[in-house]
Amino acid sequence: MSYSYQTPECPDLEGHIMMLPKLSEIDPTSIASLPIGTGIFNHPVIILSKQGYGTKVAVFVLTSFNSTSIENHYRDPSGRISYLPIRPAAHPDTTRVLILAHGKFMKKESYVNIKEIYEIPFGVLRPCWRDSHLHLDRASYQILTAELWKNNIGELGYMLRRHGILEQVTRPTHGQVPVSASSWYPSHSYSQQPGYGATSTRILDSPTSEYYGTFTRSTPTIQPQISTSRPIATTPPPARNATRVYNYPVGAHQARQSRPARHSQIKSRQPEIRMDHRHYNENNNDASGPSCFGFLFILCIFIAACYYFLKYCSNDTSYC
Repeated sequence: MSYSYQTPECPDLEGHIMMLPKLSEIDPTSIASLPIGTGIFNHPVIILSKQGYGTKVAVFVLTSFNSTSIENHYRDPSGRISYLPIRPAAHPDTTRVLILAHGKFMKKESYVNIKEIYEIPFGVLRPCWRDSHLHLDRASYQILTAELWKNNIGELGYMLRRHGILEQVTRPTHGQVPVSASSWYPSHSYSQQPGYGATSTRILDSPTSEYYGTFTRSTPTIQPQISTSRPIATTPPPARNATRVYNYPVGAHQARQSRPARHSQIKSRQPEIRMDHRHYNENNNDASGPSCFGFLFILCIFIAACYYFLKYCSNDTSYC
């Protein structure tokens, strides 16, 4: 399958931005293969496929919210988590921004709806503003595919693989993911739109819908999800009957717990203890020496005194 946009400078299919025309401008023979009634017509799309599946490509749809900022369009942050901005557009909830290659920009501040992915016949797409080299740079395309694989499993994963959108082994490290993106939950079925063999896959379940401009979207259900990242330092192992234990790194608010000494450390300290005991006994023996000598000295004086006293008595009988 060949594509008319391919040039030596831009040979890849993935990441290209093309226009899905108005329904009235599309060849009637191709209408049966389109998701009629989705409100995606007359919008730019980003091609995600690295290879076409038959005559179709997988796309995300772009929107400008009728030339208004996303913050003005959605006051509630829960309505903004399904979009990533394309520079120079800004997003109040994330620093992650998609960038066009070759230093190009969109004519309007645009946002990519990463909630729904569509399969569109490539033959109905047109160049955007007669620019056949309008596409994302490599890092921005990897951001989109990482979002897909992070939030989707099951049948959608099969659909992505057949379009050559393989799972990313490593995630881009620059920028951040939208604040609540980690709490999305995928659905495991396709949504078949009226038409002939056209599919539209909803990435998230959508209980409510709202309409903006010519593009219809659904508000996702937000549920919390516990982070599974491994902490830097862990506390001692939990008890067996504990239902859930959170390991936090030791910080200023938490005193460091003492650790038992190793066997090698205890063994190395034993000679020191015996040496101290020996020195203590030696000191005690040295201290008892002067006391014994004094006792003998006093005993000798006492014997001498008795001797001279008896001698004196024998010489002076009158006294005795």
